[in-house]
Amino acid sequence: MENPANPCYKDTGITFYVLSVTSSRDEEHVPLASSWFGRRLRVDAAGATPDVQKFRMLKNFDFGRIFSMTTSTFASRILALVSVVRRQSFPTQAKEGWNGWKRSQVSKTRPGAPGVHLSSRPIRLSSRPQRTSVIPTEVRSLLRTNAVEGPAFSVLSFASALLLAVFMLAAASAHATTHTVTDLTDSASDPGSIRYAVNNAANGDTIVFSSTLNGGTILLNPNNGALILTQSATITGPGANLLTISGGSTGINSYSGVTIFVVNSGVTASISGLTIADGNASGGPAALNNGGGIYIHNGGTLTVSNSTISGNTTGGGPSGNQGGGIFNGGTLTVSNSTISGNTATGSGLGGGINNNGTLTVSNSTISGNTANGGNGGGIWSSGTLTVSNSTISGNILPGNSNGGGIYVGYGTVTLTNSIVAGNTEGQAGTDCVSCGTQSSNNLISTPSNIIDPNLGPLQYNGGPTETMLPLTGSPAIATGLSSTLSTDQRGDPRPAGNDIGSDLGAVETTPLTVTTTADTTNSGTSCDGSATCSLRDALTLTNSNGGNDIEFATGLKGIITLSRALPAVAANTNIVGPGANLLTVSGNKSATVGSVFVVNSGVTADLSGLTIANGNGGSGNGGGVVNSGGINNSGTLTVSNSTFSGNTTGNGGGSGPGAGAGGGIFNNGGTLTVSNSTFSGNTAGFGGGIYNYINGTATVSNRTFSGNT
Repeated sequence: MENPANPCYKDTGITFYVLSVTSSRDEEHVPLASSWFGRRLRVDAAGATPDVQKFRMLKNFDFGRIFSMTTSTFASRILALVSVVRRQSFPTQAKEGWNGWKRSQVSKTRPGAPGVHLSSRPIRLSSRPQRTSVIPTEVRSLLRTNAVEGPAFSVLSFASALLLAVFMLAAASAHATTHTVTDLTDSASDPGSIRYAVNNAANGDTIVFSSTLNGGTILLNPNNGALILTQSATITGPGANLLTISGGSTGINSYSGVTIFVVNSGVTASISGLTIADGNASGGPAALNNGGGIYIHNGGTLTVSNSTISGNTTGGGPSGNQGGGIFNGGTLTVSNSTISGNTATGSGLGGGINNNGTLTVSNSTISGNTANGGNGGGIWSSGTLTVSNSTISGNILPGNSNGGGIYVGYGTVTLTNSIVAGNTEGQAGTDCVSCGTQSSNNLISTPSNIIDPNLGPLQYNGGPTETMLPLTGSPAIATGLSSTLSTDQRGDPRPAGNDIGSDLGAVETTPLTVTTTADTTNSGTSCDGSATCSLRDALTLTNSNGGNDIEFATGLKGIITLSRALPAVAANTNIVGPGANLLTVSGNKSATVGSVFVVNSGVTADLSGLTIANGNGGSGNGGGVVNSGGINNSGTLTVSNSTFSGNTTGNGGGSGPGAGAGGGIFNNGGTLTVSNSTFSGNTAGFGGGIYNYINGTATVSNRTFSGNT
């Protein structure tokens, strides 16, 4: 063991920051007690320092620990090593330095004094992660004892220290790890769980999810508490429509469930491609009572993109109750996301989001949130709020409260190309309270100017999140400024050029409007609502245009009876009906018509608000949609708020699904999502309601199956 009083430690006075200590005898890492981590040790001119004696010899720095530090902490530790170490002569045997010592020599000679030497030879970083107490060879060459004969100096100037800090920061970034979540459990000891990944993520790490989890829900155990982000990590989900993390809440006033994510101060994190649902701020250990889905501490930074925050609650605790969906005390950016169905209970403020810091919202939809007894159904803000190209509509304030969309307690708000209208509050038109004077390129209801934005319901209109589509004649269409955003929330393109106005809100649309229930072909029609346009015309145009929204003229209802097969859906298409109880598309049980809709491979289609009836897949598949007698789907199809009734395929004449499968929908290797829909009285040889064929993916929720055979 080394003797710190040896003259080789003689120095004019140097300060070290202790990161770790290594035994000179066996080179094993000796962990420091937490109370000593980062402690300064001063070696005086006489060399006698009790602190150093306690720790054997200060010979090495553990960069495994540095990698786990925050960037700012790391830089401060490195820059603290600005020092000059003077050393005396050493025994000849010590000339070999650190790398030349042998175990057999330990008893015969002693290593050189502690010092810092900045190597001039090139540094080549390994791509392998280094998070152990073992120091990489390349790093050891930078920080090693450099024993020499005669008086010598080892110098780490301020410039060199800064260079070393930059070098090590780059190394830390280069060694970032990707953690893959492979199961739906919530266990800190399970390497495949989300909790294990979050607990073990270091700065710069990424958390992703196995595709085998698509269509599933990760249900958190409230006894385990929230998922707490203590390091700056990136969490990347497969899509908000494909994977949900649930806090397990059973009701808005219950104590069941738990807040799902907590972002600590000093952390910069991002979450994308997930649904964060059913969190409860009053449940679990160390309940925060604010932020049912996400809680961001003061000094924390979070970016949420392409995600859904839905069905979360503050839970009715004795205090707090701010931010049903998200409570922001730091810096929050929300883009291409939907905040819906969240509740701030009690006298809570901000059903969707409560902002006490800096909040930026773009290309997003905030709808269906409630602040019970408080203000700000969609957003309550007491900081800096910036909203662009977003839709804030359909939020609810029961009683006499005001600010159904936005309530500004204090601070600033800037709105651009956005909709804040169609919310429900105590005084009609108080959709944006204390919002001040905003530019004219917004739709903002006021008590003296109540605006109907004419939006469709919150539903899937394309893309991984639910949106509210501007319907034909909406004042939101083409009345905004040219957007700096290239796409809308769904991923559809926005117009470019200063002379072209974008649509207000989160959705850009140029709808084709069906004006007749007749199954006719009207040559030359533009389907812009000014001339006759059939469903057949609209499908032909959307295929020609490369994709469109298809809507139906206000008041159009009844039955569209097909006389022959409709064109297959060959381009990304969103068909928005007025309601399954109002409009039916019927195949008339005709084998000539076949399936009512066919969705081609590679196409993304959405269908809502229709009844699909009496399709006939013949001896093939899919009476309603091909995927079936009703629909035959080989692409990506999302169906919501619809009914499939009386569709049929062949009666199982074949020996398997090659004939007569999927009376309502035949999912032919595509991706199918069905919600809030009814399947009744459909018939097939296999799968009367839905048949999911080989390699297909089907997710079905909130549905009714009745009388299918």
